Order: sequence, then C-alpha cells, then structure tokens
Amino acid sequence: MKRLGLAASVLVFVVGVLLAGLTLHELAHTVAARLGGDSSAHYSLYRWGEGGGCVGCNWYDPDHLSFFGNLVVTVAGVVATQSVVLALIVWGAALRRGGLPRRLALVAAGCLFLDLLLQLAQGLLAHVGSQGRMTRVDFADTLFLLHHQLGLGVGVLKAGMLVTGVLYVVVLAVVFRKRARGSPPTAAT
Repeated sequence: MKRLGLAASVLVFVVGVLLAGLTLHELAHTVAARLGGDSSAHYSLYRWGEGGGCVGCNWYDPDHLSFFGNLVVTVAGVVATQSVVLALIVWGAALRRGGLPRRLALVAAGCLFLDLLLQLAQGLLAHVGSQGRMTRVDFADTLFLLHHQLGLGVGVLKAGMLVTGVLYVVVLAVVFRKRARGSPPTAAT
C-alpha cells in the first residue's frame, strides 16, 4: 500500500510539474508577443470551442510583430522552460545526494527538459520548405522565419538546430557534474 501511495504522489508531482511547465512556456510566448508590440496577445489555461481546443494556449497576431519579434516569440517558451531546468540542475545537484529535495528538483528538471526534446522533434520533422505561414509549432516556426526571411537552407537550419540542442545537453551535463561534485554525500546508514 505504501508503494501505491508513493507512486500516486510521484504521478501527482510529475503532472503538476508538466502543467506548470506548460503554463510557463505559453506565458513566455505571450509576454514576448506583448513586448514585441502585440497588445492583444493573451494566455488561456484552456479553451474549448468549435474546431477543437487547447490546454495552455497563447494567442497573438504574428502580423503585429516584426521579423525579430516573431523570432523571439517562437523561442521564448523553450528559453523559459530551459532556464528553469538549468536553475533546478544547479540547485538540485548541490543538495545532499539521496535527499528528497534533490530528487524532486532533478525529477522536475527532467520533466521540463522534455519540452526541448518535443520542440526539437517537431522542428526536425516539420516541412519548413513547403510551409506557407507560421503554424504555432515553436521550432518549426523558428526555422520557417529564418528560411523565408533570410533565405537560409532548411537542411542547414535543421542541422544547426540539432547541433545547438546537443551543445545545450552537454552544457547541462557539465553543470550538473561540476555542481554534484561539491554536494554532500548521502547520510551514512
């Protein structure tokens, strides 16, 4: 029975972190759009209606933003979540090994890290060359803007996005390793 309670607690924690991460991600898009000049940009926790719905929705008009403004909006969500991932890794790795706060911090970081993986996958799978407009798929739109506004090749852009993602993972690993070395060991049993 204890294990069931623990599993339920972990599940509630993970779902809570994912919902908080989704909210942070979408709010970052909305804030970036407002700062970029779209005063009508707004966020909804959920919206249901004709044609479907969404959970964690940001609404803005790309036509109200410059090229650079749109570019910032497309990456703002991932930048926000990955900033929290980095902070959680720095904080969590410095905590006592085996302690609950460290475990929770690192589980939360892992959950939020999924945002980057999802966005990278969507960007790599997107048909950017045939995309006629922004789709509200973050990295697909980043690539779309760079391809159509600057004339950069789709293959080069996707390779650059992948290399940037891999470099970020290396940075996270190095930060964790350096911070973890200084953390106190698990209490003696």
